[in-house]
Amino acid sequence: MCIRDRICGLVGENGAGKSTFMRILAGIEEADGGTITVATDSLNRPVVPAIVPQYPRLAGSIPVWQNLLLGVEPRHGVLIDRNRGRQILLETVRRYAIDLDIDKRAGALNGTELRLAALMAALVRDPRLIILDEPTVGLAETDREAILNTLDSLRRDGLGVLYISHDLGEVCRIADDVTVIGGGTTRKPLHGAVTPEVLAEMMFGGDTGTERPGPAEDHAAAPVQSERGLRFEDTHIYDRLSDRSLGPLSFSAPAGNITALTGIRESGLDLLERYLSGEARVIDGALRVGERRISSHIEPADLRREGAVYIPSDRFDSAAAMDGSVEENLSLIHISEPTRPY
Repeated sequence: MCIRDRICGLVGENGAGKSTFMRILAGIEEADGGTITVATDSLNRPVVPAIVPQYPRLAGSIPVWQNLLLGVEPRHGVLIDRNRGRQILLETVRRYAIDLDIDKRAGALNGTELRLAALMAALVRDPRLIILDEPTVGLAETDREAILNTLDSLRRDGLGVLYISHDLGEVCRIADDVTVIGGGTTRKPLHGAVTPEVLAEMMFGGDTGTERPGPAEDHAAAPVQSERGLRFEDTHIYDRLSDRSLGPLSFSAPAGNITALTGIRESGLDLLERYLSGEARVIDGALRVGERRISSHIEPADLRREGAVYIPSDRFDSAAAMDGSVEENLSLIHISEPTRPY
């Protein structure tokens, strides 16, 4: 049960059924049994929850504000009152201190902005209960804070929030009540302060206090760096779709090493992804795989031939054909076209 003025956490390991539960609440899947009781307000109207999915989808070719008003557009007679619609959204932005440019084209939003936009789409429908599925997954720490601060504002404004997550520390920080789901059942909700260790014990059982071995004091010799790998040499990347550029980039990711590349919001990591996927292009400098210089416009097959593969961050839009089977997805890169060299 989740009531107003509170954030209720729902946690469980991967595959426990959190997202399935979310899909049942959204009407996408049917429950095999049991009942879901919907509360009513003072006028005996059902309190229908607004649902924010883990991977929101917007129409990328139109502005954010048009996406957010789809289905609830204010009207002046038979015409859509665009000025009033924008005013409603701007009031929501100010009320909850949401950092989002509603005039931005939806296709140019980064991961944090996309989640904030989905949250705003729920808020403009004036709900009393909001359900969020993993809203901070994959986000940098500063971006996670932006989401969590907004949820605090919703609680202060009298809304109920059902917060579904696998991040135990995050849930313990913001939730007033926490329920653990596992094996198709739930444990009795925990009220008040709770620790990640307690939740982990409920989820997995066994001793959760065992320390993992730390790094050895006597460090092994660093691995020998091979000439194989990626090397960016004063590389400038340009993306025509968003009219943004990135660079110069100068770094290497040699074989035999784990190389991390990170940055603050709007740093341009998404442009690097778009280049590696063949959507953006290099306008200056070079990318080398081993000693071979890669074309300014990448064909992902070129990388695979050199032993480098690319895994997108967005598994739904860029990494998989969701209507196909697992076998079909796994075989896609091995399909050859006899009429054209691969």
